[in-house]
Amino acid sequence: MAYDLQVQLTAIFEQPISKATAKIKIQAWKKRVMASQLKCFDTFLKTLERWWGEILNLFV
Repeated sequence: MAYDLQVQLTAIFEQPISKATAKIKIQAWKKRVMASQLKCFDTFLKTLERWWGEILNLFV
C-alpha cells in the first residue's frame, strides 16, 4: 500500500500539468494517504503542508 501511494505521487510530479491540476491531484493523493492510516507518510504530509506553495510552483 505504501509503495503504491509513493508511485502515485511520483507519477503526479512527472506529469507536465498545471498548478491547478497538480493541486487537485495532490490533494486527492493526500486523502488516499490519510484514509490508509499509514504513519510512514506523516512527516512528508507535514512537509507538504509547510511548503505547499513552493511545491506547486514546480508545475507549469
